[in-house]
Amino acid sequence: MRYGIGETLELGSKLEGEAQIEFMRKNWTQALGKMIEYALEPEWQWDLPPGTPPYKENPFMDQESNLYSDTRRMYIFMKGQGDHVSPLKKEVNFVQMLENVSKQDAILLIHAKEKTLPYGWTADRIREVYPGLISLDTKEGAAPDITAMSAEALGAPKEVVPDVVAIPAMSDDDLAALALAKDTPVIVATTGDETPEEEAARIAAFMNGELGGNAPETPLAPKPAAKKPVTKPTTKKSGTAAKKPVKKPVVKTAKAG
Repeated sequence: MRYGIGETLELGSKLEGEAQIEFMRKNWTQALGKMIEYALEPEWQWDLPPGTPPYKENPFMDQESNLYSDTRRMYIFMKGQGDHVSPLKKEVNFVQMLENVSKQDAILLIHAKEKTLPYGWTADRIREVYPGLISLDTKEGAAPDITAMSAEALGAPKEVVPDVVAIPAMSDDDLAALALAKDTPVIVATTGDETPEEEAARIAAFMNGELGGNAPETPLAPKPAAKKPVTKPTTKKSGTAAKKPVKKPVVKTAKAG
C-alpha cells in the first residue's frame, strides 16, 4: 500500500526516533522528495500570492494518488520556470489542484507555497531522515493559517457575482481563466476599439468555441441543441401488387443430321 505524500508526512510525524526514520525511509518516493524540495529549498520560489486561498476541500476518499501526478507540473508555479503562464492562470490552476487532491495533500501544498512543511516537520529533522536531500542554507517560512482554507466552511457569506463585469482589456486566455474561476456569465472588456456590446458578443463567441483559443471546459453560454431532421412516416399501400410473370429463356438445340 502506497500512502499519499501528505499522508506520509502526517503519519511519520506521529512517530519518534528510529521508528520515525524507518517509516519515512520505507515510504520514500521521488514525489515526496520533490515536494520537500519545493517546500524548503531556497532555489524554488513560488510565484503565487501569500496566504491560503479559499477553496472547497475534496469530499471524496482515496484521492491520495492525485498529487503524485500533479508534481510533474508543479514547476508552473515557480519563478523563472512558469513565466509563460499568466499570474491569473497560476492562481486558478493552484486552486483547482487544491480541490483535486486529498485533505493532507492540500495542507502540504499550502505550507509548501509558504516555504515550510506541515505536521511539525523541520528542515533539521528532514536532514536527519533524508541526509543530503536539502541544502544547509535552507530558511523555513512561517506556517500558514490553514483554518482559513474554506470560506464556506467558516460560514462566510458567498460572494455575489454580477451578471456583467466590466474589466480592463485582457487576452482571450486570461478571460477564459477568469470566467472559469468566477463562474461569471458574461464578461465585458473595454478595449477602446469596440463598443461594450461588440466586445461582449466577441467574448461570448469565444466562450462558445466559435473563435480560437482555449475556452473553459464548460461554456458560459451553451449553444442550443441541434434540431433533429423530421422524417415523414412511410405508408404502405393496401393490397398486394400482382407479380409479373417471369419469362423462361428458350434454349434451342441443334438436330443431329
